[in-house]
Amino acid sequence: MIKGILFDMDGLMIDSEVVTFHLLQKILKEKGYILTRDMYLNLLGKTKKTCESIFKEWYGKDFDYWTMSNQLAPLLNESLRENLPIKEGLFDLLEYCKKQGYSTCIATSSLRSKLEYILPKKLLSYFDATICADEVNNGKPNPEVFFKACQKLNILPQEALVLEDSEAGIEASLAGNIRVICIPDMKEASDAHKAKCEKYLSNLKEVIFYLEQEKKDCKKRC
Repeated sequence: MIKGILFDMDGLMIDSEVVTFHLLQKILKEKGYILTRDMYLNLLGKTKKTCESIFKEWYGKDFDYWTMSNQLAPLLNESLRENLPIKEGLFDLLEYCKKQGYSTCIATSSLRSKLEYILPKKLLSYFDATICADEVNNGKPNPEVFFKACQKLNILPQEALVLEDSEAGIEASLAGNIRVICIPDMKEASDAHKAKCEKYLSNLKEVIFYLEQEKKDCKKRC
């Protein structure tokens, strides 16, 4: 029986990937580099260390990834704070979870400073807990962030449902033996990843129908 819902943030709750792409593309263009959409898609779900290696493969071993990353972060945060692009169905799902008594937690690979800066209090008020990248030792695809989210909600991993948009998030859920639904963002998951998800949906509102069916199935089993 599902008792808690664990929400990824970037690309799942907010449409941040497109914003990130355009800002990063602009920064790199000013430095004389080209970043295509396909190149950017190859970065999604990767750790910063892995991204650094990829950038050096593209632009040379002397490319200063961390200076670029530090330049991007405040621009991105300010852009999202000024005009936060909420994903379709998010508030419908959060209202449903609240009424039906599901515990909710944001489990994100972003830093807490970013989460608290860009997310309005109204949105944060729907969640019982949050867990961020600076509170875990291992990022996705390691399941640590989801295990700690379950601890904060006082539920077992088998009582949780993860909502993710990335392959790394799917892998983290599976590594923790936690059910996962994928709602893709800019990048489609591979067929192998799709096959391992509970559902592969087009928006967050569709999660409600899954939860309704899960409750019916649970009643039959009980």
